[in-house]
Amino acid sequence: MNYRFYGADTALTPAINNDFPGISSPRDLYAALLNIWCEFSCTPRLRDRFAPDNPTLGQCAITSFLAQDIFGGKVLGIPRPGGNFHCYNVSSDCVYDLTSEQFGNERLVYQDSDPVQLRKVHFLREEKRQRYEFLKEKLRRYCRNLPENREISAVIFDMDGVIFDSERPVLAGWQDIARKYSIPDIETPYYKCIGVNSTKTREIFLDFYGADFPYDQYKAEQSRNFHEKYDGGKLPLMPYIRETLELIHSCGIPAAVASSTRSAVVLQQIADAGLDGYFSAIIGGDMISRSKPFPDIFLEAARLLGAEPENSLVIEDSFNGIRAAFAGGFSPVMVPDMVAPDCEMRAKSDYIFTDLSGVMELIKGGAL
Repeated sequence: MNYRFYGADTALTPAINNDFPGISSPRDLYAALLNIWCEFSCTPRLRDRFAPDNPTLGQCAITSFLAQDIFGGKVLGIPRPGGNFHCYNVSSDCVYDLTSEQFGNERLVYQDSDPVQLRKVHFLREEKRQRYEFLKEKLRRYCRNLPENREISAVIFDMDGVIFDSERPVLAGWQDIARKYSIPDIETPYYKCIGVNSTKTREIFLDFYGADFPYDQYKAEQSRNFHEKYDGGKLPLMPYIRETLELIHSCGIPAAVASSTRSAVVLQQIADAGLDGYFSAIIGGDMISRSKPFPDIFLEAARLLGAEPENSLVIEDSFNGIRAAFAGGFSPVMVPDMVAPDCEMRAKSDYIFTDLSGVMELIKGGAL
């Protein structure tokens, strides 16, 4: 490839550890980070100027400290206007600046007298430390997903919006309740509830409408109407779900459902659709104490499947589901349903597919 960063010709210093398999030199790190740098990892003051054709913008400090983790050496800083420093690396007498492209045609001067940059100083800013940890985790996932390193030992599915096309019918039911009882703006709290359990859903509605909002009454009516209409196998399936489950089964990969919906409902709906034979474990939102975005439900699913999170795909459509999968060390795969991914979702998802056919290609090895 065309290595365009400063010092690329001599940036061959070896890694001092094997924490990131496949990253053997700063060139390898640069090639990997081209797939990882994003708006979410950019410093907040420059985020509105970030663009995919300038991926190194606002990434210098977190990138330099990550390179130091892998190749050792020092992080130095070129003084910049406003009292800031542009960070770069010196490892084994090799000087390289993986984020130099952000300066375009400006010629930076790298010299021995540039002051050493300390992470304990930089990471006094919590947002910078969090961006560094994010970049490090994304690199770990990138290496894990290299063809020579990738292993899928389990697949964990969310249910609503992934297995069943149920989020639209649920929203329609709430809209019917809203019209009947003149409840304004029902869509706003509803969208916040996608991917969370019943306890959190109730809390969201009461926070939005007030403590005297008769949520339990409205929810009972909405739920009764929904089940009258869709129970008994009438709930529509998402495209390619049967084909995806059959492929996973034929590959001998164990699968689980981890849904924020109550376990009794999950079990019934999965059985009514004739899908229960595909799953080795089914976990509902009432079986764990903390709802998504905490990773507890996925960790429990992995435990029941005997799988390690880092080798497990989590198929999700919701923001909270992707956050939970990322936090738990899983490989998050987003198949958006009602809400399109934003910069956080694009950053925290290992893969984003328009439908489950992309998941099928990933499992067959054709999506990398």
